[in-house]
Amino acid sequence: MKKFVLGLICGIGLSATTAVYASDTIQAYLFPAKFVFNGQDKELDSEYTTLNYNGRAYVPIRFVAENMGALVKYEDTTKTVSIVDTNSITLRDMGLSDSTSMDPEIKKMMEEPKLVHKDDQFEMKLNIQKKKYKVGEPIHYSASLTYIGDSDSILVWGPHTYIMFSLTDGKKIKMEGASTLELTATRLFKGEINEYPFFKSGGYSVNDPDTGFWKEFYAENDLLLPAGTYLIAANSNFSLTEKVVDSHYHGEVHTTIVVE
Repeated sequence: MKKFVLGLICGIGLSATTAVYASDTIQAYLFPAKFVFNGQDKELDSEYTTLNYNGRAYVPIRFVAENMGALVKYEDTTKTVSIVDTNSITLRDMGLSDSTSMDPEIKKMMEEPKLVHKDDQFEMKLNIQKKKYKVGEPIHYSASLTYIGDSDSILVWGPHTYIMFSLTDGKKIKMEGASTLELTATRLFKGEINEYPFFKSGGYSVNDPDTGFWKEFYAENDLLLPAGTYLIAANSNFSLTEKVVDSHYHGEVHTTIVVE
C-alpha cells in the first residue's frame, strides 16, 4: 500500500465514495480525479489511484512529479522521498562528479548514427522505437543479427551472448559492457533473425567518485538515465573460428538518444 501513503497532499474538499483500508491504520476513499498538466489532459496509469483521506486528495507523487518534469527517488532505509527539478538538475544531483568536456570521437559518432551494419556475411540492426525520452522513462531497445552468407548456416564462437551493449554521454556516464570468458559454438542459419534485448553489463570501483550513481544504475532493472544526450551502441562479440583473437568479427551499430 505504499502508493497510498506516499502521496502529495492537495487541499481540496472532497466527498466520499468507495472506502478502502491501508494497512488497517487509516480509512480512505477512492477518488476518480482528472489530471491536467499545463492545459493537457493526462490519464492516470492503471497502477496508480487517487485517494480521499480526511477531506484531502492524495495523488501518486511519481505520476505528478514526472509529468511536471521532475525526478523522484525513494530511499527505503531512511524512508525518504526526494524530488529533483530536472530543469536545474546537475550531474552532482545524480551522484556524478562534474565534467563538461566531451570525447571528440563520441561526439562524431553521435552526429553520424549507424542503425544498420551489413557485409557479405552478416546484417546487424539497432532496433529502437524513438530517440527522445523523459527523465524517469524506461528506455527499451535491442539489436538483431542475421547471417546472410552463401552457406545454409555458419558456426560462430564466443560466450553465450554474441552482442554487447554500451552507452555513454561522452563525459562522465560510460557503460562499456563486459563479457564472460566461456567459449561455445553456436550455429546460425541463413536468414534467421536473432534478436538480443538491451542488458546492462560492466562494473565500477568502490573508490570511484561516482560509485553512488553506478550502484543505483546496476540495481535498477530498467534503463533509466538522467537528462542528457547519449550514444547507445551494440557490438558483435563472437569469432568465426576457434582461434578467437585472429578471427573476431567486427560489427557495430549505434545511434543517439536524448533524455529531457
